[in-house]
Amino acid sequence: MPNYGKIGERDLDFIVLYILDKHPNIDTSQLKNYIWHYTEPGGVNLAPLVDRNDMAIDQIVRNIISHRNDSTNNIIE
Repeated sequence: MPNYGKIGERDLDFIVLYILDKHPNIDTSQLKNYIWHYTEPGGVNLAPLVDRNDMAIDQIVRNIISHRNDSTNNIIE
């Protein structure tokens, strides 16, 4: 079922952990593909980012990955 509400990092906790458990060595692009598959994002999550070639949902995935080592609250350590 498509998700049309704004998705945040914490909304993806379970999905990201599940994907990383099943595919521990995937890269960011593969993780994004899996998240797209499982969440079927829509609405504001598909808004194109200014001066970027991707969507809002992709930025959230990049944030999860980039903050994994510098945040005590991040789910990826």
